[in-house]
Order: sequence, then structure tokens, then C-alpha cells
Amino acid sequence: GHPGRFACLYTVSNITMAAASFFLSGPQAQCRKLRAKNRMKTSMVYFSTMILTLAAVFSRPFFGRAILIMSCVAVQWLALVWYVLSFVPYGHTLGRRVLRTVC
Repeated sequence: GHPGRFACLYTVSNITMAAASFFLSGPQAQCRKLRAKNRMKTSMVYFSTMILTLAAVFSRPFFGRAILIMSCVAVQWLALVWYVLSFVPYGHTLGRRVLRTVC
């Protein structure tokens, strides 16, 4: 397969989703939520991996490129899940319990 195609579409859809959340709750309110103490690290990881994913997708082919692309997509997904859990009461606590059970 072509992980670059999937990763590009996945990342563009995440960017679209982020833009929609700015539209729905207002840019200032969404920026405040992104910069909140319990969400700042996750937000930075999320947006950084989106940029890194697109950079890897549009770069020249190199050894390990597919692994890097899919790793970025996985981290992007995990950061999104963790960010969404921050809006659920006791979401992070539940997420930690699940991780302890699985790992």
C-alpha cells in the first residue's frame, strides 16, 4: 500500500476537524482550551505530529519513511484521544486505567 496517501488524508481531515472546532466554539474559546494546563502538552504533540506527518509525506523517499509516517499517524491519533478524554469527567483517570490494564 501507500501509507503516504492515507496519512495525508488522515492529517488533512484532522486539520479540517480542528478548523471546525474553531468555527463551532469560536477561535478565542478554542485557543484558551488548547492552552489550558491539562491540554497544552497534548495539543502541542497533536499539532507537531500533524506537521511532521505532512513533512514526511511530501519529502523525498528515504529508508524508513513508511514507518515514520505510520508512527506519526499513531501518535497523532493517541494525542487526539487523550485531548478528547480531557473533556470527559475523569477521562484521563479512565484512560490511565485502560493503559495499565492493557500494558
